[in-house]
Amino acid sequence: MSLAQEKVEREWRVKNKEVPESAKKWFKDAYELPKRVKWYAEENETGRYFEAKLCWKKHKHSVKFSESGEIQDIEIEFKLYELSDELSSNIQKRLDSISSNHRIIRLQQQWTGSSDNLEDLIDENEKKGLTVRYELELFIRTGEEAGYHELLFSDSGELLLKRPIRMNTEDHLQY
Repeated sequence: MSLAQEKVEREWRVKNKEVPESAKKWFKDAYELPKRVKWYAEENETGRYFEAKLCWKKHKHSVKFSESGEIQDIEIEFKLYELSDELSSNIQKRLDSISSNHRIIRLQQQWTGSSDNLEDLIDENEKKGLTVRYELELFIRTGEEAGYHELLFSDSGELLLKRPIRMNTEDHLQY
């Protein structure tokens, strides 16, 4: 497992016309134009991206593209109980070893690979040539300390990365 810098992310809605044509074309080919797609711009510690968010086959999907419109990854939201027994058990054991006081906020399958292989994942459910990882956002309390963290697991449930999430104060209402 490696510890990494803090996760700092900011995203905002953008209009369809602001998204690179190549991203929209890939998206249309893979998802065959679902009715409700929301486009976002995102800035994080690695750069600036565009993200399409939608509900597809009963799961929330987030498709990330570079500024130039090249697909980066697809994240599909799941619940821990939807994973295989072995995988969910491995992840749960690791979470319990970090802290018995934790709450999963979000669990996503993160798919990476070539543009064509990622398209085949969506329109044909073909998983060949792709790497899958599991990204968890959770709230952890250990003793006097508490905070949000992002954990990245391999497809077998091995912890690959753990980093704190810095919350942007601009995202919270001020009274």
